[in-house]
Amino acid sequence: MSRSRVYQWCIWFGEGRTSLENEPKSGRPKILTNEENTTRVDELFQFDRRTKIREITLKLEIAKSTVHEIVHDTLGCRKVDKARPHDLETSLLSLDQKVQRAEFRRLRDGCRVLGYKSCDPLRNFATGSGSAAQYCRTFDRLIDAIRRKRPGLLRRGFVLQHDNATLHSANLTQQWLQCYGWEILPHPTHSPDLAPSDFKFVFTFEASFRRHGFRDRR
Repeated sequence: MSRSRVYQWCIWFGEGRTSLENEPKSGRPKILTNEENTTRVDELFQFDRRTKIREITLKLEIAKSTVHEIVHDTLGCRKVDKARPHDLETSLLSLDQKVQRAEFRRLRDGCRVLGYKSCDPLRNFATGSGSAAQYCRTFDRLIDAIRRKRPGLLRRGFVLQHDNATLHSANLTQQWLQCYGWEILPHPTHSPDLAPSDFKFVFTFEASFRRHGFRDRR
């Protein structure tokens, strides 16, 4: 303690002061961040997280600086930018779902994304009767291979998992399946997962376009 402060305390004790605590001062309190106001502000935020500090000031009749300190310092709230969603909705996808849709996604124009190179997707266009005919020819080669390697397997029958893709729902494909009597297991529409029956034919479809040149990737 400095010498001047010691002199000041000697004067106060000489005037009859007996306490070392600060005496209450007159005028408006410096800040009103008590537990009651903190609870009231927190209740408003729990009811509506989009509430602004100006609205809280008008509803609770507390100074704006006090509300600002309660919100940012006491409650630890931070302002969220407009691009980030404030509320959790069922339409928001998790990180795993976004990755699955990025790896394989069926678009409305009938094209199928097989992979990504740089920022441009590599597309395999699977539309038209020609693709359905190639799909059936692939099955014909599969049956020939099964007859040579596992003759008894054809009598047991097969189960294919198909969705509503143009290639699967084509008339030529449906006629081929009815002719051989293969059972179809439906696949969920617009599912981000690749049907197990498609894994064998991805490389066949991709190889058919290696002999063709395209001016752009659209």
